[in-house]
Amino acid sequence: MRGRPTAAHDPFEALARAARADLDALRYPDRPWLKPMTLADGSPVEDVIVVGGGQSGLFAAASLRREGLARVVVLDRAPPGGEGPWTTYARMPTLRTPKILVGNEFGIPNLSLKVWYETCHAPAPGTPSTRCRAPTGAPISTGMPTPSASPRRMRLP
Repeated sequence: MRGRPTAAHDPFEALARAARADLDALRYPDRPWLKPMTLADGSPVEDVIVVGGGQSGLFAAASLRREGLARVVVLDRAPPGGEGPWTTYARMPTLRTPKILVGNEFGIPNLSLKVWYETCHAPAPGTPSTRCRAPTGAPISTGMPTPSASPRRMRLP
């Protein structure tokens, strides 16, 4: 069996590039609407911190970015590649979601479950199946402690 394909031949990377191009073509909104904030020491303050890099966390981050919040960060306590429940407690070997289901794709076909499923199940020869991550543009910080947030503890200006 051959190793993992290069990015140039990886169907998941090609799908992610196509989805990013779709998102870029829409340019909605065309600029952030919140004024950047900094702490007293000059370090930047995120607009939103999403705790959890699973499907809901990624969709929340993508939705916030789509609505013009530029500084959105996703925190997940799992190591890189282990974000979300897919490799831990969601041990469903078969994806039973109807392939016509709509919701998390913002009306963009390249983000749809159907296109993702077809990419997973019709990969290039020698390509191992894997899950693919939506190209939200929000950075995901893995291996991060995710304590409960309290406005009093955060001491925002």
